[in-house]
Order: sequence, then C-alpha cells, then structure tokens
Amino acid sequence: QLASPPPLELDKATLGLFRIVVGLFKKIALADALALAIADRVFEAPERYSSLEVAAGVVGYALQIYLDFSAYSDIAIGSAQVLGFDMPENFRTPYRSSNLQEFWRRWHISLSTWLRDYLYITLGGSKGAPWRTYVNLIATMLLGGLWHGASWAFIVWGALHGFGLAVTRFFQRATSRDRGAAGTLLVRCLVIAAVGIALLRFVLDDAGTWWQLLVGWLCLTPLWAVLTAWLGSDPVPEPPRPHAQAAVSGVVPWGVTWRLRPLAGGSLHPQQLAELLRLGMCGAAIGFLASLELAPHELWVPAILLVWALAIAADVVEHGAADAGARLVALLRRAVATTLVFAYVCLAWIFFRATTFDNALDVLRRLAALELDHANVVPLVTIALVTGVICHLFPDGSFRWMRGRFVALPAWGQGLVLAAAALVLRELAHTKIVPFIYFQF
Repeated sequence: QLASPPPLELDKATLGLFRIVVGLFKKIALADALALAIADRVFEAPERYSSLEVAAGVVGYALQIYLDFSAYSDIAIGSAQVLGFDMPENFRTPYRSSNLQEFWRRWHISLSTWLRDYLYITLGGSKGAPWRTYVNLIATMLLGGLWHGASWAFIVWGALHGFGLAVTRFFQRATSRDRGAAGTLLVRCLVIAAVGIALLRFVLDDAGTWWQLLVGWLCLTPLWAVLTAWLGSDPVPEPPRPHAQAAVSGVVPWGVTWRLRPLAGGSLHPQQLAELLRLGMCGAAIGFLASLELAPHELWVPAILLVWALAIAADVVEHGAADAGARLVALLRRAVATTLVFAYVCLAWIFFRATTFDNALDVLRRLAALELDHANVVPLVTIALVTGVICHLFPDGSFRWMRGRFVALPAWGQGLVLAAAALVLRELAHTKIVPFIYFQF
C-alpha cells in the first residue's frame, strides 16, 4: 500500500474516526478502571482478598487485557483508515469462542498467525501421525509463552494453551469421524473427572497447591475439551441481512427504512421497529451515563442492562422469526461452550498476569478457599465488569447500525458526536495514566 498510496476517502476516514473513539472508550473508560479498581490490587496481594474478590480480579484482568490490547489495535487500525490505509483485524471478540482453537483464531491474530505460519507449520503442522500434531501444538504454545518472557509463569501459560489445544483437537477429530462417539467419550471423561476429584479430596488433600493443580487439570481437562467440542460443533445459523440496499456499513439508509410499507393491520415494518428500538437504545445509553453522575449506584447495572436488552431486541426483530428455534438452541449450546472456554482462558491468564509463579499459586489458593466476602467489589468494579462483558457481547447488528448512522451524519453532526465523546471520556478518565499492557513486551 505504501508503494501506491491510496486516495483519501471520506467514508473510510469517518469509519476510522469511529473506530478510534471505540478504542479510546475501551481503554479509558473500561480497561484502566478495571486495572486500578480490582485487577492490579488482587494480583499484588491476593492474600488480602476473599475468593469472590479474587475471582472478580481474575475476570477483571481477562477483560482488561482484551479491552486494553484491542483498544490499542482499534486506535492503530482507525488511524490508518483515516489516512486511507487498510490494516488487518487483530481481535474478533475472542471471548465469544466456543473452543480454544477458535479463541486463537480471534485473539491477537497478528501473533497467532505468525505462530501458526512460522512455528507450527515449520514444525510439521498437522501432517504425519496424529500424535505429531499434538506435539507441534504444545511446542508452538510453549515457545509462544517464552516469547512473552523467560519465567515459569509464562511457560505454564503456554503449556495450558498448548495442552488445551492438543486435547481439544483430539476430541474434535474423534467426534467429527463419528458423531455418536461424543456420548461414549463424555461418559469416559466423566469417570476420569470423578476419579480425579476423589483423588484430590481423599488422597492429595495435603499434597500442595502445585500437585493438586496438576492432577485437577489432567482429570478435568478431557471433560472440558469433549464438552466444548460437542457443544460448539453446530454453528449458529446466520440470519438473512435485513435489506438488499444495505450500505457498506451494514445499515439500511434512514430514508429507505421509513419508506418501507407497514405490515397488514397498520403495524410497523420489522425494520422500522428495529430502528425505534435502537433509537431507544441510544436514549438509554445517554440515561446510563447520566445515572453515573446523578442516580444512586443501585440503578447503574439495570441502566446498562436496559441498553443491552434494547440492542438485542432490535437484532431479533430485524432478523425475524425464520429459524428462530434452531438459532436459539444453537445459541444456548454455544453459550455453555463459551463459558467453559472463558473459564479455562481465565485460569491461564492467572499465570500470564502473576508477577511470579508463587504469586499465581497464591491466587489459586485464595480461589480455592471459597470465601464469599465482597467488601472490595465496590459499585465501580461491578459496573466496569458488567459493562465490559456487555460490550464484548454487544449484538453485531446494533453495533453496525451505530457505526452506519455516525458515517451518515453531516460533518457538523459528526463533530458534535466526537466532541461529546471527548467530554464523556474526560469525565470517565482516571488521574493515573495506565500504560498499554503490551508495551511491556
């Protein structure tokens, strides 16, 4: 692209500005808040916090590192768009993944594709005997862990992902050859898990955190892998796009929306109803921001949940009732698989974030204590966690709608939106500057 500089395009530049604002919101309003309010404190001194507070810190760090690094990528990609250049995506909502292999196709794509092309394939990839594939996966992720730093914590992080990928690949192959094998594999894995739990409870109770973690991982990971491989095997059916005249941004032009004829009986066309729901979503978002300043904290979470509910309702109305039952079943299956994958990734993040290997073990010990005190999970932490999850799970159709409506605004309207966003971010910003996480690498 540098050899033949692209022309400046207004729509592309506007999309770039929108993306920069999204990145700034992720970084300033969410990632920094999660780091300062809970994640950094928990990992600095886990012994001071209850199990529930430590769990909030671990989930907070999982959200922080995604929001922080995807914000860094959004700002870079958006800046390039403003100048007319196209840069590849680096994140595609990775915590929506239904298995670990999918996670690495969505997470830090520039690094994961480099690991695949220059390490995994160079080692032999999936050619040769099946065991060789699993060895190559483990070796690739171990080297990926060492790339981040020469410490046991990073090695364990790489090993967890490498072994997890290998076990997931094994069960994917087994279930793809024979769909009926999933039930047999599930029963066997349940037996292995039961034996492992019995060993931990009655034999290894005093064996130490390291051995308990190792035995628990070996006994529970097969069950986790076969469940994610089975639950995520059926993709969610793609709904039809709402209108043939959708613009590049994926949104039906405003004028086209309101020229659609109402349905029989005078009721609104689904596209018109979706438009009204999304306008309500914007109003609810403004109300949520106002509630942070004016309303008691008990209303903060319901306010952001209302924004999310209106966004989901708009997407549901827009897609219609076709295949709704099949989509719902597939979504529920995928939701369970996604939760299991997220829990495993959070376990690995403990070793990635910990300052030392012993620090990671301290975090795990506090989680195992099962204490439910939550005095340090203050309203700021709760709303940052909830908002981070909702932003990650925000419906694609409603996000495209917001982006398209911004692009369609006249220049003065875009300027007002950008100015308002700058003022909101200024109010939400913390006085302490938090460097981007990946600057340390």
